[in-house]
Amino acid sequence: MTVLLVEVMSSAMAASQEKTSGPMTITGEKAPPLRVPPPAKLLPLIAPSLPKGMVPIAPTSKPITLTQAIQIGLQHQPQLMIARQTLNAAAGRTIQAASRLYPTFSISSSYSRSDITRPGFGGGASGTSLPPDSFDEGISVQQLLYDFNRTGNNLHAARFQETSDRAALDQAMQDTIYNITSAYLTLLEDHQLVQVDHQTVASQQAHLDEARAQFNAGTVPQSDVVQAQANLAQALLTLSTDENSEALSRTSLNLAMGIDPRTPIKVANVPLQPVNLPSLNQLISQSLDTRPQVLQAEALVKSSEASLRSSRTGNLPSLYATGSYSAVGSEFPGTTIDRVGGVRLSWDFFDSGYTKGQIKQAEANLASARSQLALSQQQTINEVTQAYLNVTNNQQRIITSTAEVANAQESLRLAEGQYRAGVGIFLQVEDAQAALATAEANQVNARYGLSIALAALHHAIGEAMGAK
Repeated sequence: MTVLLVEVMSSAMAASQEKTSGPMTITGEKAPPLRVPPPAKLLPLIAPSLPKGMVPIAPTSKPITLTQAIQIGLQHQPQLMIARQTLNAAAGRTIQAASRLYPTFSISSSYSRSDITRPGFGGGASGTSLPPDSFDEGISVQQLLYDFNRTGNNLHAARFQETSDRAALDQAMQDTIYNITSAYLTLLEDHQLVQVDHQTVASQQAHLDEARAQFNAGTVPQSDVVQAQANLAQALLTLSTDENSEALSRTSLNLAMGIDPRTPIKVANVPLQPVNLPSLNQLISQSLDTRPQVLQAEALVKSSEASLRSSRTGNLPSLYATGSYSAVGSEFPGTTIDRVGGVRLSWDFFDSGYTKGQIKQAEANLASARSQLALSQQQTINEVTQAYLNVTNNQQRIITSTAEVANAQESLRLAEGQYRAGVGIFLQVEDAQAALATAEANQVNARYGLSIALAALHHAIGEAMGAK
């Protein structure tokens, strides 16, 4: 594997060199080559075997949209599978709790054989023998009549727990959608930064060619060429760093979708939508009413309250209606019919503190659930506020960065013209180029920062941005 990676890196480095307009030289001497291996070309070669349980997605040359990425994630994300099975388990517990309110039927059948001889008159050995075979078949029914609503409270607790787990599934789905959206936009942002870097490298290469031509003509000092080489080297390093970030962002998106992180996917551009926000207080009120995390905590409080009510009746009597029908005899089926009906009272009036312990546990669970609800509400308010402020801040950043790009482009045009005319210095050109690269990077960061902040705001208030 090491030899393979070295060979791939060497090939990638050679290909990177072919993209430049020529070797960096000073008066005919070739400078050491600058080699930039693109990380995206190395990623698919690492560990080609697919791990057990990993979802394979066939690579495609066509970019996937944000909606398609979300659909893939909702189908394959393991966290959603865990949440769905947790909900299924809660539904099973609800069925169990409800079953205790309905009759219970049971069927029994038994057979026995015995050899018993009744002694004769006067204690002699002779006498009569009882039938050796005995059959007993029957059916019985039991119905709960009253238990101080202990079973009803258990059912309420199970139903509210199921509601809580359903809200947890909704929250997991929204978390998945937000994680995919954020990773998708981050990948787009890194890709745009790589494009900016390519433009900067091309500009720095052009500046190097210009400085070399001016130096060979004897109009500029050698230091201009050296400075141009250093600036090109820095631009190539920035390009390599941003290409690495793009490759990492691609693996993060694959992980968010629940697929093999090495899948070489491509993403489509997401247009920037106009933003019209209501007031912050309106968004906070909406989030407290609709966010699944808050609804989950509220349902858990109700479930804990019902469990506490059930625990307080743990050692109180339970009243049942019972009935049975049986047939007994020496042959099958039995000929002697027995019908019984009545009521049964069950009361564990002393349980050595078991009920007391249940009540204490239920009270602690209720206190914990109420604290969790308060924490969820505080976290929601904080996340909505932060996302709202980030949206407004990035809106201003877009306006500012747009003006900065226009100003930097004009400054660079003037500096390049003055340098070619021999009335400007090379430092002015490089300063203008650096300012333009910074302004363009800021513009990319602001644009996608706004999109990510909007996704965070939708997630904070309990909406799924990009799911449609």
